Amino acid sequence: MGRRSKHVPRQEGHSPSGASRGVRWGVGAVLAMILVAAGFWGYQWWTLPARIEQHVGKIETAFRLGHDEEALELARNLVRKGIGHPVALERGAVAAMRSGKFQDGLRLLDEGIPLLTSTERLAPLEARERARLYLLQAQLAMQLRRLGTAERAYAEAVRLDERDRVAREALAMLRLSLGRFAEAKSSLWELLRAGYVREPILTVLGTEEPLFEATEILERSLKLEPDYLWPHFGLARLALASGNVDQAEAHLREVLKKYPDDLEIQAFAGRLLLEGRPEGWRERLRRWHENLPREADEDAGIWRVRGDWALRQADHPAAVRSLAEALKRDPFRASTASRLAGALMAVGAGEPARRVADYARLLEELESRCHLLRESGSSYRTVARVAQLCEQLGRYWEAHAWTQLFLRRPAPSGSGGQPPADYAEARAQVEAVRQRVAKMLAADLPRVAVGRLPTEGVDWSEYPRPRWNDVVAESESSWSAELDRRPRFDDVTETVGIDFAFHNADDPTTPGMRLIETTGGGVAVLDYDRDGWPDLYFPDGGPWPNDTPASAPGDRLYRNIEGRRFVDVTEQAGLGDRSFSQGAAVGDIDNDGWPDLLVCNLGGNRLYRNNGDGTFTDITDRSGLAGNRWSTSAAIADLNRDGVPDLFIVNYLAGERALKAICGTPQRPRVCSPADCDASPDRFYLGKGDGTWIDATSDANVSGARGNGLGCVVGELTGEPTMAVFVANDATANFCYVNRAAAGEMPRFEEQAVPRGLAFSRDGHSQGCMGVAAGDFDIDGRLDLFVTNFYREPNALYRQQEGGLFTDESATRGIARSSRAMLGFGTQFLDAELDGLPDLVVTNGHIDDLSDQGVPYQMRPQYFRNLGGRFAEWPAGETGSYFERKWLGRGLSRLDWNLDGRPEFVVSHIGA
Repeated sequence: MGRRSKHVPRQEGHSPSGASRGVRWGVGAVLAMILVAAGFWGYQWWTLPARIEQHVGKIETAFRLGHDEEALELARNLVRKGIGHPVALERGAVAAMRSGKFQDGLRLLDEGIPLLTSTERLAPLEARERARLYLLQAQLAMQLRRLGTAERAYAEAVRLDERDRVAREALAMLRLSLGRFAEAKSSLWELLRAGYVREPILTVLGTEEPLFEATEILERSLKLEPDYLWPHFGLARLALASGNVDQAEAHLREVLKKYPDDLEIQAFAGRLLLEGRPEGWRERLRRWHENLPREADEDAGIWRVRGDWALRQADHPAAVRSLAEALKRDPFRASTASRLAGALMAVGAGEPARRVADYARLLEELESRCHLLRESGSSYRTVARVAQLCEQLGRYWEAHAWTQLFLRRPAPSGSGGQPPADYAEARAQVEAVRQRVAKMLAADLPRVAVGRLPTEGVDWSEYPRPRWNDVVAESESSWSAELDRRPRFDDVTETVGIDFAFHNADDPTTPGMRLIETTGGGVAVLDYDRDGWPDLYFPDGGPWPNDTPASAPGDRLYRNIEGRRFVDVTEQAGLGDRSFSQGAAVGDIDNDGWPDLLVCNLGGNRLYRNNGDGTFTDITDRSGLAGNRWSTSAAIADLNRDGVPDLFIVNYLAGERALKAICGTPQRPRVCSPADCDASPDRFYLGKGDGTWIDATSDANVSGARGNGLGCVVGELTGEPTMAVFVANDATANFCYVNRAAAGEMPRFEEQAVPRGLAFSRDGHSQGCMGVAAGDFDIDGRLDLFVTNFYREPNALYRQQEGGLFTDESATRGIARSSRAMLGFGTQFLDAELDGLPDLVVTNGHIDDLSDQGVPYQMRPQYFRNLGGRFAEWPAGETGSYFERKWLGRGLSRLDWNLDGRPEFVVSHIGA
């Protein structure tokens, strides 16, 4: 049986502490500024009066000997006498910093800097030297969480010495923590253009909204300096990101009082109304727009709000205009680009939609790679790819800077002291980028080169602006939950005879975990003997490498005995695949009325035909299914409507790194990120009608997309009479393949996840997507999708709107806040109370043990009750003991096992 995995303090790529990627960073970039080194003033001591010279000499001696408290006290004595000497102030402040006496050091500079004028006749100060004192003042203030004092001091240091790159970077990072993204990123861009190349700057520039997790610092600042209101803005952004609309509104009101004409704040105010939907939000949003400052058209954020409003009103031409204006002014947001692509598709502008969607994918991958670098440290593979992405986006200054970072670092050491095998390839890629972009650099080159934006060459003014008076009320469910009916589930696993636990290839002799140990397995429901009672098929893992298949545990088939118990009939049925299985799909592959099985494996997949007599035959070798891939999920469906079932197989990762690597260090091993491995393309097999299939992946236009697939769903997903396949990808953009060929023809899939709004989260980020469920949660006649995500990434609820476009409404439908602290896997819609409203059940469990960081490993499952188009997590104590326990949950399926008309669910866990 798979055991609890080893304790691992941190994993690469998947942020344990946060970050729906996006979103939250630590404030180390602000607090860990470089201390000003001692000894940067050289003064002519003989011009000083002897008494001052003697006193400063004592300070110098104490400072050199490391007697920090003495040096600080001597410096304070000089200030008490009304003397502000630069060397005394600098030595005293650094001594205070070193000894942790931040308050005394700040008081020294607060009182001493104003005295400098009186001593300039004794030792003239250059502006650069005084700027260094302000930098020290700012650093001391940061330690004390006095952000207002810190900002003023940083700003004064920059005013006095524009060449002080440390102060300029620190000021920008502080403003980032305050939510002032536009101002901060503009400053960082100017630093980069001036040749100041640092990875933290580059990763900020590659991120839409680099939101620092600085709640404690911001709140402390408000207590210490209540008249300095900017921390309210940072807290408002953090609150909205956490789904706390009321708290976000409260903070926003405070900062709006002082800065009503700040366009970035106004844009956030409109966004809060649109996304948070507080009471009376439509009328409040209309008034917000009426009262905008005259300069509102200059701000990309305000245009984004206009575009989102138009999309919500299904006014697609106005959405095109607004989102295009936003992207022109701020061409660095994947969320803006993806929504523009959807609006363009809705108005029939197919080619522009494709160009903008491609641009959005590049932007999102850049952000995803920057997130990986922030959370996991530099990787030569990732840096090389980021340089390529910046070049493709026309951001030649950034591309050049990334190549500089790569080339100035020593080559990593692999086995035998030599660089890893793929390092030479990455270096060659970087060299090629460097040579190409070096020819492009010029003093007047903008951040994005002319001709590289998808909005260029189009007169967007031909599209109308949004209408604010003609409000179309969104359709809301008229259903209401029967609150007296309370969902409750009993765990009957043992009493009905199921004895199964997924074996995850855990190796007790090796510290850390491989990616293959994290995925677990699914569970399939089928009535294999057609007796009317649903049976269960559990894929199992086993050891890896699987050198002795006969000793592997094997998959299990449980027959349902009239809703009373299950019996293991694996051997009798001719099943029990001993490969490293991951998932299974059920379907009638030969149209004989008997359900067949497609088993997804790490290695070769298996196709079992149901013989109709309680047994199965393995027809893999003659079926046409080939390859040795890591398949995780699949669907059996007639995707081209020719009456013959086809096969769609979702694949995860490829290469030795994905199977063997353990990242981190020997002292701190951790699971590798899928984003730092090679993706394995999905496969499409076209049924020929004679019991064989042909690999039509390329012919059907599937092979161009490479994702890390973990789940899929097939059907008429977009409201059109055509088949589509949705694939949930881990750490990359999701896919939505829509068949555009006529019935009976070779499918011609178009990958439309970006324009349809299914590729990313609401904020334009790819997430660690795991499981997927389909259902009409708001009873509006359109199919919606629910996708489970990684830890600190809320699950996504994609509500389908008019025209087959989707919006992630997890925050406004009650999902986001309750799911943020979970890592979701299997999920299904089911109506436990039989009130006509589909609820949601989710199984959770982390992929790594980070419990020493406060991150749960095993996790509770969750039941979200549908209260009429909005969800509430139902208390575990009321839902059943299963929901009170913690598991490593993975696959989940829905069934009515005893045919009593009430739905149940079955879950596969790792090790239990």
